[in-house]
Amino acid sequence: MGRSTGRVKLSRTLTMDRVKLSRTLTMDRVKLSRTLTMGRVKLSRTLSMDRVKLSRTLSMDRVKLSRTLSMDRVKLSRTLSMDRVKLSRTLSMDRVLY
Repeated sequence: MGRSTGRVKLSRTLTMDRVKLSRTLTMDRVKLSRTLTMGRVKLSRTLSMDRVKLSRTLSMDRVKLSRTLSMDRVKLSRTLSMDRVKLSRTLSMDRVLY
């Protein structure tokens, strides 16, 4: 009977060890799953923030470019107007001289 009792104790010990190991593995899986989920959430937020920053930067660049182009058009228009006035005066003076 001694052997039978020893086997039962060993069997119970092995069963308990399996249960503990199973629980530990389950907890590790849960922790790993949570960690991966948090990592995905953080990465997703980072990507979203990067998209927002890039979008704002592009918008600002468009605004700056638009303003620069508008200013260039105004300057060019003024230059052309001044050139026309000068040319008109020159032509008028030439007519007076002839």
